[in-house]
Amino acid sequence: WALDMLLAWHRADAVSAKETARNNEVYKYQNNRNPFIDNPQFVEKIWGTLNSAGVTTSASVSLNIYPNPASDHVSISITDKACSDIMVYLFDTGGCLVRAESLDEGLTTISLEGLPAGIYLLRAVCGGRVAGSAFLVTVK
Repeated sequence: WALDMLLAWHRADAVSAKETARNNEVYKYQNNRNPFIDNPQFVEKIWGTLNSAGVTTSASVSLNIYPNPASDHVSISITDKACSDIMVYLFDTGGCLVRAESLDEGLTTISLEGLPAGIYLLRAVCGGRVAGSAFLVTVK
């Protein structure tokens, strides 16, 4: 019942400009962000109706992460040809930004060296459009 209540609350109360501003201010001091403020779709992907693995599509940006699970590296493919300067952000489940990289082409590989095993959230931003997905890092 608690999960149903929290999902209903999340769906009824969209992220506000005040919450986004607070997230930006917290980042200045703590150097980490709340991924659920930056991408509220993570809630649905983890606990709600979008909890599938593999490909995520958001506002014409298609994101594919492989292999999943991964151990040494993860490859990211974005299939929107209109995007040239894509920023990719990698967060741990605590909301800490662990990697940020620019993606010039439609494909890149990110090293997972130094990351402990666990679930990570990836956010790709292109021209105001966002796509996100999750993947698992396994023990090497």
